[in-house]
Amino acid sequence: MTTLDHVKWQIKNLTANRPAVNPTLLFQYCPAFNHVHQFIVENEIISGYCIGSLTRAGKQVKAGKWLAVCTNRQFILLHKGLPGVLTHFEIPLEKITSVTPTYSWLNNKIKIPEPGFEWELYQVNKTDLKFFEEALNICLLNSRK
Repeated sequence: MTTLDHVKWQIKNLTANRPAVNPTLLFQYCPAFNHVHQFIVENEIISGYCIGSLTRAGKQVKAGKWLAVCTNRQFILLHKGLPGVLTHFEIPLEKITSVTPTYSWLNNKIKIPEPGFEWELYQVNKTDLKFFEEALNICLLNSRK
């Protein structure tokens, strides 16, 4: 397991080329960022993230903001709800068959199927979705080598 400081350092480096993103505000806006370190191992590298609402097999999982994090090993979904309540799903990259983004004026979304059902992250910022889609596709390619 890694530390919160290491995750903050990775996010700061990841957003260095994105001047519109302030890593400090990101951790305040989405409290789930403060728990990412609990789900990644020592040498795992965060490649991308995005924030949106989540459905699984067409049904909303939990209302509120979900954080999707892509690493070189796995895809993590985190939701920090009421104090003390943290919901998470960890999906190994090998189980993800494809990634399908949809861009529109009002509702940008990304579908991520795995055997048995499909995850859909919707109401995602367009710029964040493009950034996340590229990172996830690169991770998927690398995991299949």
